[in-house]
Parts: sequence; C-alpha cells; structure tokens
Amino acid sequence: MNDPFKSHIRLNDQSLLASDIALMDLRYCPFIFLNACETGQSGGRTVENLEEVGDEQIGFVRAFTMAKSLSILVTAWKIRDDVATRFANCFYEVLPNSTTSEALKIARTKTWEEFKESSRDWAAYILYGNPFWRL
Repeated sequence: MNDPFKSHIRLNDQSLLASDIALMDLRYCPFIFLNACETGQSGGRTVENLEEVGDEQIGFVRAFTMAKSLSILVTAWKIRDDVATRFANCFYEVLPNSTTSEALKIARTKTWEEFKESSRDWAAYILYGNPFWRL
C-alpha cells in the first residue's frame, strides 16, 4: 500500500482507516493489540529524498500514538493464524500479572517452544510505547 493513512482494520462490514484512528481520543484505551498481518508496517514506501522523511512512518502505530494510546503491540509481517492464536492466548494469560514487555517476552518464548523451527512468527511482534504498562 502506498498511502499508509489508507491502511484499515475491518470491523464486521466496515473499515476503520488509520487516518480516522489518528483523529480519535483513545486515552481511555491505553493498550492496543493488533494481532493481524503486518499491522506494524507503515506502507512499505521507501524514501527517495530527505523532503519526504516522516511520511513513511504513518500507519497504525503512528495513528494510535496520535490518538493517545500508551502502548501498541503489532506485527512486522504476515503471520500464521495458528501462531497468532497461540501468541495471543499466552500473552493475555500472563498480562494480568505482568507488564506488557514481560507478557511479550513470555508469549514469544512459549510460542517459540511450541512451533520451534516450523515458524519464526513468534518474533513478528513489536511493542511500541510504554513497556511498563499494566492492566
């Protein structure tokens, strides 16, 4: 996608654009977990000259940051559904007693232990924002 602000999340039969998210006030929603394909990418555009620097970083991470979310967990590439499910289950299982960064580490480890060499998707998860956030 060449315009990261046109990135969208499908919610039932509607789309929520990154540009719409950026205009929201999500202070009441301090942690966002986007467990889907490439949600951490910002459009895949390369910068040709210095005048364009900055535009390539607009995507879901920037949109949720602009909307005042404190922590955002996203994926860096397309991930397998079974790995995503296992990761999310592990993450949410330990999150009530952990910081987001601790839960991320534990979920990565448990997911790697289950899938080992068959998938590297346990490593796709990237945490932006406050790593010490707790429920």
